[in-house]
Amino acid sequence: MMRIATLATLTLSLSALGQIAKPTGVAQNKAEPTKEWGAQEVVLIGGIKKLSGGRVGQSSPPTFSYQLEVKVDEILRGTLTKKAIPGKVNGRIIVRGGPDRVLPPAPPKVELADKNETAEKEKVSILQLRYYVRQEKEPELPTDEDVCIIALEKQGSSYRLKFWEVFQEKTIADVRLACSLPMGWKARRGKVLSPWAELEVKWPEKIEPEEGQFLCASTGRPILDWNSNATMTVTKIPSVYQTNFNRDGDGEMRLKISNFTTEPVTIPVLRRLGKRILWKESLVILVQDRAFRLPGSKGIGVVTQPVTLAPNEEISTTINPLTIREADWPETRVARIIFRFCLGTHQVKDDFHYFKEHHDDIRRKLLAGQPLRPLFLGD
Repeated sequence: MMRIATLATLTLSLSALGQIAKPTGVAQNKAEPTKEWGAQEVVLIGGIKKLSGGRVGQSSPPTFSYQLEVKVDEILRGTLTKKAIPGKVNGRIIVRGGPDRVLPPAPPKVELADKNETAEKEKVSILQLRYYVRQEKEPELPTDEDVCIIALEKQGSSYRLKFWEVFQEKTIADVRLACSLPMGWKARRGKVLSPWAELEVKWPEKIEPEEGQFLCASTGRPILDWNSNATMTVTKIPSVYQTNFNRDGDGEMRLKISNFTTEPVTIPVLRRLGKRILWKESLVILVQDRAFRLPGSKGIGVVTQPVTLAPNEEISTTINPLTIREADWPETRVARIIFRFCLGTHQVKDDFHYFKEHHDDIRRKLLAGQPLRPLFLGD
């Protein structure tokens, strides 16, 4: 039986322990930021069990490596690989007691079912993975009895454990709600907030939400989604002047949306004003698991229309995530960053190798409005 009352009393002492140290190259903040569950690829409810592991090597700060077993009770967002591979520890699911079955997200107000009752009704999935962390103190993992909300990131055919917190009745409703919203939208005490909420620009059309439909509590902006018949891709733009420090470029990314079908495709989440596509008012970028609207966005306060692509039509724009001032940029010499570009619940992502010596200077130039190309190129 899940002892929710017991878990509630342990929250204060364990919530701080359920933190995964940020990867090398990510700035550490003194105050722990609020977890953005709506910005995670995979969120589930389950348990974390340490099978083996501890400190490895003599590095400073120390490195800790563990073999973990994650029991999946319920998936709130994303999917897991449905493949049974007994005896291997590579971040895929192994099955115990029968075929794997991924549970659909429960409605926001539905309480988590009893642990034993769930096990009787559904076959439980077990996810085995490796977990590495580099920090001064050995991490304190949850106990075998703890029920946790867990965030994972898919890496190829495996998964990386990002962070967790012990299950709490007072927060699970917001977590469920956040996991049902488009990427970057948030749930705060039952209210839904879009990435443009703080701009307080009211959506021009008054909308009476239907059952199950949500509006931004600040702006009245409705949730608009992607059209699966369209195709979105992102590619890095090479630097005009390449060095050993910018093999991935200077941050510029080319985002392309195409219609490869024989019929027109309308994309509700991508807005236009006349012939002008409102990229800044439609697109959300995730940097280091934090969601941001594009710099310079002003919100939508006039009537707009969705973008419609004719057959074989494609549109594109250039975006530089390095212009986002508030993101957590690396503190170490080199780090690998994942940029995710989101329209509604649809996303594409690309990695980017950030060299602090070079890209810190690029960011300063971008924020100051200076040209990126070297002066000797004649700009």
